[in-house]
Order: sequence, then structure tokens, then C-alpha cells
Amino acid sequence: MSAGESRPLPVRLFLWTAVLAGFGSAGVYLADRLVLEPRREQQRLIEAKEKQIKELDEKRKQLESFVQRLEHTERRATLYVTDQQTASDGQTMTTVRFTEVDADGNPIQEFPDFTLEGDEIYVDAFALKFDDAFIQNGDALKGKSLLLFRRIFSNRLQPDSGYSLDKKGQAPLAYASKEAPSEFERMLWTKFWEIPDDPKLRERYGVRSAQSTAVGLKVRKNNVLIVEVRSTGEVSIRKATDLIKEGKSKDAPPAEAKTGVKSEK
Repeated sequence: MSAGESRPLPVRLFLWTAVLAGFGSAGVYLADRLVLEPRREQQRLIEAKEKQIKELDEKRKQLESFVQRLEHTERRATLYVTDQQTASDGQTMTTVRFTEVDADGNPIQEFPDFTLEGDEIYVDAFALKFDDAFIQNGDALKGKSLLLFRRIFSNRLQPDSGYSLDKKGQAPLAYASKEAPSEFERMLWTKFWEIPDDPKLRERYGVRSAQSTAVGLKVRKNNVLIVEVRSTGEVSIRKATDLIKEGKSKDAPPAEAKTGVKSEK
């Protein structure tokens, strides 16, 4: 073989190298598509599942914390009749001081004095009851109710014209948490008064029933009334024995006027 005949060899070598490189690239591509890509997809699914589980667990913890506050919260208030007078037109004007208290009678929230026409004072309370199976993967709400003091009115003042107590869109102090409220709680309080009339909202928030109950009594000056709303949604009002005696301050309810006092027969 002459020197001229040996020149095509580098061309053939280049062609074979290109062919082998093509096979190699195809092998790498197939390995990536058939082996590595499924593994990456599986890892993405695992990470997405772990994220979902983490989010659900966080939501469950928030809801369980909320449920615990519901379970242990029964709302109480004292209604102190600070003054009662007859107006020039002959109508009775009654001034009352509404103070929410805890189980020991210590003030939680105080409201400005309300002056109402009439001598029968009513407190309207509102209760939302939740579905037992509302919380997924956690304890049920066990029939506990979310309780609000809605308004105060009288026998001479229509309920819709009464004075508001708990503010719309805000969680009452009795339900306050040391931690920031969850998204569920924020939306619940924002939509609270719309829930009773909106089936979609009731379904969304797992509300089984919503009801308003007004209780009242005829009063006179210095009466102290005890209002209680139980976790079952039951509302009651009772008159405590008059504890304002001569020589005691009339600027505030007596210290003895707590939820444990005896009721008048």
C-alpha cells in the first residue's frame, strides 16, 4: 500500500468516533429518561407530599388549639344597674354597666355604660355549633359552640336598635390566644355574621347550626344580674342579691358580685 492510499484513515476514524459518540449520547439520554427522570419525579412527588403533610399538620394543630379554647370557654358577664330614673314623659330610663368576667368574677372586658328606655333589660347571645367531624385527622369539635355577646336592649327598645357588645369582625377577648390567630380563625371572625344566612359558608366552616337567644329580667337600681352562656349554647340570666349597701361606692359593681353569688328566689 502506497503512502497515497493510507490518507483516508483519519476520515474513517473520525466517522467511527462520531458514530460511537452518537451511541454514547443516545445511551446517556435513554438512561436519563428511563432511569434518572423517574427517580427525580418520584423525589418531587415525595417532597410535595411531605409539604402537604406538613401544611395539614400545621392546620390541624391550629384548629386543635382553637378547639381547646372553645372547649374551655363559657362566657359570663355582670350587668350592674347603676341608675334608674323616670323621665319627664313618664318613661323609665335605666343605666346599666355590662362587664364580661371570667369564672372567678375577674373582669375580662368592660363596656361603656348603656342608658336604655324601659325597666326590662335583655342580652342577646349568639352561638355557632360545629360539625363533629370538622377537623380532619384530629379531635372533633365535640359539639362545642362559639359564643358571642351580640347586643343589649330593653322592653322599650327593639333588638335591632340595641347596643352592640362584641365587635363584628374581631375575636372577643375571651377567645384571645397568645399566638397570632390562624387563617381559619381570622376568616371565621370576619365572616361570622354572614354564616347563619349563607349555606356555602356554613359548609365551608363546618357549622352545624347557628342560633340567637335573648334573655332578660325586670330590674331596678342597684340590681346585679349574672349572664352566662355555656359551651352548649345555653344562655341564662339570674338576679344576684342587691349587694350595694349604704356607705359602699356606687361607682362600680361590688366586689362580691361574682358568678358564684346566690340568686334571688
